[in-house]
Amino acid sequence: MITLYVTLSTAQVTNNKNIMLHDGRGIMKTVFEIKKNSVGRYYFVFRYENEEILLISGSYAKRSQLEKCFSDIREAAIVANICEKSTPDNYPAFIISEKERKYTFSLVGFGGNDIFCSEFYREKEKCLKVIKILKENCYDIGIIDLAR
Repeated sequence: MITLYVTLSTAQVTNNKNIMLHDGRGIMKTVFEIKKNSVGRYYFVFRYENEEILLISGSYAKRSQLEKCFSDIREAAIVANICEKSTPDNYPAFIISEKERKYTFSLVGFGGNDIFCSEFYREKEKCLKVIKILKENCYDIGIIDLAR
């Protein structure tokens, strides 16, 4: 696995939708953008094919917690089962939940620990699409650092 850290300003990403990140093997289709919110906590945006935002994480007090989340995603996502019940038969698992006709999912790691929970999506198909992209690309997700 190659992890590429790229430091770009927010303006560079916002003003140039055609930034192509190269990891030495080809163009990266998926990236985690590391950001800081207004109170100084870290969070990430999961972006697909340079533009589409698929996921915005919760916030983390420490950068090391965010980086641990990336590591946990890479380890668990590829082998995680997809289920629609609160307690899966096996871990790791993507657990899809529905509330008031909106869908969300969480990734639960090998020990049953929550890695992250997604935002709400209007369609279940969108949840499944994001899960599929995470599973297929988890080892090759690049990292753009916008928090420095």
